[in-house]
Amino acid sequence: MGHVMKVEPTYQSLAYYEAQARSKPIAELHGALRDIKNTLPIYRERDTQDPYVAKLLAEMDGITFELMRRKRLQR
Repeated sequence: MGHVMKVEPTYQSLAYYEAQARSKPIAELHGALRDIKNTLPIYRERDTQDPYVAKLLAEMDGITFELMRRKRLQR
């Protein structure tokens, strides 16, 4: 059985941001994704385990996953 990384606090977990993204309109998801992509370069010197960077990355992954899921459902 593989090792499962436990993320604390849970609001920084991928599952949290996937659930958040499910309830948002597509335009809001695109706007949030754009904001994250503009913000991440500011923190490029920080480790990916930095709490804020980890939050941004988890949020970006959750949004990206939801956008892909909705695109698949349209087919």
